[in-house]
Amino acid sequence: MTRYLLSIGGAGHRTLASAVFLAAAGAFGRDDIRILCVDNDATNGNLNHTLQLIDLYAKIRGADRWLGDTPLFAPALALVDRKPWVPTLEDGATTMDSYFQHQRMKQSNETMTAVYEFLYDPAKRSMSVTEGFRARPSVGAAVYRAASRQVLGEGDALRRFREGLIGEAATGEQARLFAIGSIFGGTGAAGLPTLPANIIDEMRQHHESVVCGGAFLLPYFKFKAEELDNEGAHANPDDFILMMKDALEYYQRHPGRYDRVYVIGADEWREQPKAAVGREDQRNPANLVEFLAAVAASNYYETWVPPEQQENGRTPTIAILHRGGARQFTWSDLPESGRLKPLLGRLTRFSFLYLAKFHKLLESAPRDKSIRNQTWFRHHIEGAGVRVNDPAFAEQIELLQRFCRLLLLWWDEIHQPGGIEAQLVNTYGFRDDRFPASNYSSLMREPHGTGRNMDDALRAVGQAPMEEGHGIAGLGAFVNALYKVVSSEAR
Repeated sequence: MTRYLLSIGGAGHRTLASAVFLAAAGAFGRDDIRILCVDNDATNGNLNHTLQLIDLYAKIRGADRWLGDTPLFAPALALVDRKPWVPTLEDGATTMDSYFQHQRMKQSNETMTAVYEFLYDPAKRSMSVTEGFRARPSVGAAVYRAASRQVLGEGDALRRFREGLIGEAATGEQARLFAIGSIFGGTGAAGLPTLPANIIDEMRQHHESVVCGGAFLLPYFKFKAEELDNEGAHANPDDFILMMKDALEYYQRHPGRYDRVYVIGADEWREQPKAAVGREDQRNPANLVEFLAAVAASNYYETWVPPEQQENGRTPTIAILHRGGARQFTWSDLPESGRLKPLLGRLTRFSFLYLAKFHKLLESAPRDKSIRNQTWFRHHIEGAGVRVNDPAFAEQIELLQRFCRLLLLWWDEIHQPGGIEAQLVNTYGFRDDRFPASNYSSLMREPHGTGRNMDDALRAVGQAPMEEGHGIAGLGAFVNALYKVVSSEAR
């Protein structure tokens, strides 16, 4: 079974980055996920960081999953298109007026022109939307609704996304669509109420077999809006609460096609280090709220069971997150902590051990016979038939190193001061590219650490039985051995 995911706007893309790490840990099971990113700003820094992360994930996983049967990197994360779906760039349209052909409308339909000009003032109609909708969701909603209903060419990413959903529903199984975005800004607030509904409603068949979920991100960050005064129209954190209120009232009246909604925000907002209206400058650090929105997607795909449809139509179930302590978030506050903490703990300890010890040893092994004589190397590298001078061996070593570093950096960003204080991982144990052995046993906070020090873990890797078969190739036997060692430790 394939799942379908829409990442809409900057907050959606940052949440998607968190979802990549959860997928690598095994939190999304083994079913593949087909992804479409939606953003008018194809140069957005948050978007491109996430696309690069998905590329790295795909390279590590490989088409044939050389890692074998571990939960690591189990589902394929397949982008429908390497570029985001950008409807306003059709035929060179860069403003609302050009997209709706305002001049032609005035000549052919006076009534429609009068309604259009009444609803949208000249400033909104002439605003450039090539870098997003700049906290003007009414502009984006009109564009997205019109664009998703028009006849799309064969190469159009939204058409291919919809056709995949139709094919999944045609198998007789329930097809699951999930959308992620903020409801207090521009792009996400414009796309969340329009795109999922139009994608499903425009399906000529099997639409009744599609269920739809969504993570609606409430305000959770702020920035110095005055720094953007020379950038034209832009968002302002002072308006976020009012925009959120209007959006929630809209969804109460018009739930659309959603069957399950996760509402996630923060009462303490973190200040972004740099204000930006878009482009590559908009590259914000990971945030706890985005992590929780990715957890919502995991719950929707893996755990949630749709209720029987009511006779009066769909009534979405709503999940609202709470926490136990003021300004703090711990593992006991995490929904499904019993399922997710072990998975994330294993990947975190795996990354720590790999970076602290094994990466440099593997990198030096072709030149150092003493490393090749170590038990773990003889069992899980040479014993698996790996040739240390093979370029594929060097590439796998480097790819794992890059991903493990990004995972630990992601945890570090989530735990940065400001906003709600995350108390999930002891990030001091690997900050500044240092990996003291003494910090390994206490990486995962609450209720206790692993109970095993790093030297014990290293010896256990050498003693782990050699894995064979099950699609294992290259570094797969070593990765399996290391994963089994971290999996045997306390949660």
